[in-house]
Amino acid sequence: MVNCDLPSVGRSYGRCIVEERFLVAFYDNLFNASPLVAQAFTGTSVARRQELLKDSVSFVLMYAKYGDGSSAAQKLQRVGEIHSRTMANVEPTLYPLWVQALIDAVKAFDDKFDANLEADWRIAVRPAIDLLISRV
Repeated sequence: MVNCDLPSVGRSYGRCIVEERFLVAFYDNLFNASPLVAQAFTGTSVARRQELLKDSVSFVLMYAKYGDGSSAAQKLQRVGEIHSRTMANVEPTLYPLWVQALIDAVKAFDDKFDANLEADWRIAVRPAIDLLISRV
């Protein structure tokens, strides 16, 4: 569905996710980006946060591949509702911080990371981020 090297992004994610420190680095990046994000995760265990990230990235990549008719679209719509102003009140301005935290973590853990792969990652996550923002 997206115009990027999605298999390359998937392989990149595979290289990163085998390192448990990848998940820690992502949340360090995200929490350092905004105190609002860190506050939102108060009371959420590290194990739960890591599970959420694994699920989120999987849904994002599935959505990039299969689009609106996919089960990933339904999951992301639900995530968007949970994060909406009426429920968790996640501001749309925080989503780019999530993307940057992900890119920075991938850069740190994927030895094949380069400018082309970064561009592919950004293209791959954009539709899901747009969907989530639309649910605000």
